[in-house]
Amino acid sequence: MNAEVEINSVSIAVCTDVDSVWSVVRPMLQKVVTQSPDDLSIEKIYHRLVAGNDLLILISTGTEFLASITMRIKTTDTGVRVLYLPVVSGNKMDTWLDKFLDFAEEIARDHQCAQIRGTGRNGWVKKLKSRGWNDMFTTIAYNVEG
Repeated sequence: MNAEVEINSVSIAVCTDVDSVWSVVRPMLQKVVTQSPDDLSIEKIYHRLVAGNDLLILISTGTEFLASITMRIKTTDTGVRVLYLPVVSGNKMDTWLDKFLDFAEEIARDHQCAQIRGTGRNGWVKKLKSRGWNDMFTTIAYNVEG
């Protein structure tokens, strides 16, 4: 029998707090970096967080960190404000995803964002479809030899 996991906290770690939680969140974020080695660098993620360019969102039960998520506000070339989620990593996603999405939507509204966007594998599309998310783009790649 699985015990219900109670999420006690969805919080923002401001840039001055990043160092105090980095040893715990780095391994979570590194899992995503490992899956996208040509796109992400754990060092660059860290520097964006401590510089205040990205925010670090922490989800915990009170005794355990379940997820680490980075976010930033972007403005497109056409002036549309977007809350962008470049790195989402964690465990027991079914226990925290809905609460996090509500939290992200609140932040997006507070910052006059028209959309929340992220990049992920196909499993994310399936998972988020029931919450009204849709697949906007497909990234294609070709490796140039030589």
